Amino acid sequence: MAERQSPGAVTIGRPLLRRHAVTSTMDELADLARGGAAEGTTLLADFQTAGRGRSGRVWDAPAGTSLLFSVLLRPRLSLERLTSLSMLIAACVADVVETITGLHAAIKWPNDVLIHGRKCCGILTRVTPLPGEPPIVILGVGFNVNSRADQLLPGATSLLAETGQEVEQEPLLAAFLSTIGAMYGALMRDDLGDWWPLASARLAYVGETVVVRDGDREILGTLVGVAPSGALLLRQETGQLHELASGELVRGPHVVSRADPTPL
Repeated sequence: MAERQSPGAVTIGRPLLRRHAVTSTMDELADLARGGAAEGTTLLADFQTAGRGRSGRVWDAPAGTSLLFSVLLRPRLSLERLTSLSMLIAACVADVVETITGLHAAIKWPNDVLIHGRKCCGILTRVTPLPGEPPIVILGVGFNVNSRADQLLPGATSLLAETGQEVEQEPLLAAFLSTIGAMYGALMRDDLGDWWPLASARLAYVGETVVVRDGDREILGTLVGVAPSGALLLRQETGQLHELASGELVRGPHVVSRADPTPL
């Protein structure tokens, strides 16, 4: 798809703030948001000293090998309308990967992008409600671009590892920001007609038996799809269909060491 933003849409990546090293792009951008930073502000870093993934897992990567950035949004939408945001961002990333490299990219619910079944990108969404104001939404994206195979954990991959060639990061970043901007504009217009099918079609493990861990419970079933709300649809042997709004899908790449490949 790789759409361009429509006139009047929020320009994602303006301003684009560059840092060599930060503790976390999400944390630093959250501080800027509290200070009044404009919607669309994007913070890019070469290296993070306290990057993290889902459930607070630690992640690190050699400086300059990954695209590590966070985007500030201030959507005038209900919190319910934002539950599918991670999945939609993953669809944007997957679409750009395929457009630029020709590699097929799939989405592991709710927030990972896979190439050949291995994780190349992780996405986090942090929503902070504000009384009487639009919420502060920080999107964190970490993408393994030019990490060598010996720098990657089991279950992870990079564009370099997949193609055998280093990939220029600036055009990749520009495409990510443009596509995210187009999707966000559609979300704000309540016009996701093109975007939600793109996300659903890239969902990994459809028709396969998976396990979803949600707190202390584990749910085993066949992955049916994903609802427009972003909830995972899982059918158990009894025929009961579950709509899971949260949890961790543990079929496929599941890294539990010190460096989970969700690089935020």
